[in-house]
Amino acid sequence: MIRIAICDDNKSFCSELADCLYENLNDREHCMIDQYYTGEALVYAYLEKRKNYDVIVLDMNMPVMDGLEAGRRIRTIDNYVKIIILTNHMDFALSGYEIRPYHFLLKQRDMTKLVDICS
Repeated sequence: MIRIAICDDNKSFCSELADCLYENLNDREHCMIDQYYTGEALVYAYLEKRKNYDVIVLDMNMPVMDGLEAGRRIRTIDNYVKIIILTNHMDFALSGYEIRPYHFLLKQRDMTKLVDICS
């Protein structure tokens, strides 16, 4: 089973992305997707509740704890999870490499690549 976490402060985007992944991965029985709307919620689930994921789709521009900080904290305990940075802001490209992302994708432009990466 592939375990995916989506973390984006835009709730409707999270929901649409989860639906898109479920539809294109063609198998809800072998895919589990959790949605988080803050970096804090993702880090709490990962560090405190011991959630483990194969892939984390992480928005960089979020209030309070941005995706970069959330990624840093997750990397302290998991060097293997594939972090996919998904954002509208190219200025995160260089700083985002600090958390060793598996891929860097632009929202609304690279969604087919995201489906390919997660499958």
